Amino acid sequence: MGRVVVFDARASYATRETVPPPPPTKPDYEIVLATGEDFDQLFPIYLDFTKQAGPGTRALDVEEAHLRFVIAQGTTWLCRIDNALVGTSMSSPNIVARASPRGS
Repeated sequence: MGRVVVFDARASYATRETVPPPPPTKPDYEIVLATGEDFDQLFPIYLDFTKQAGPGTRALDVEEAHLRFVIAQGTTWLCRIDNALVGTSMSSPNIVARASPRGS
């Protein structure tokens, strides 16, 4: 039996005034910028998502080149819990993405 993959895609918009203060304790997840070393783990998830969310995947070499390009642009973020990949966020190179660490 094949595996079941559930995707939940969302768009969110916020201003400084609408972002709540950070929690008093450090969260159990880590948000990190993806690097080329993350490609092998990210590529299958990316392919599954493009099959579910878009018109379908292109040739594998085209999809691979695109994902490598997006990672190199610094617009792909990973969410990890105990070093396991649990979520991703990819934005267009035309959109400015910024991470602001909160609390220390």
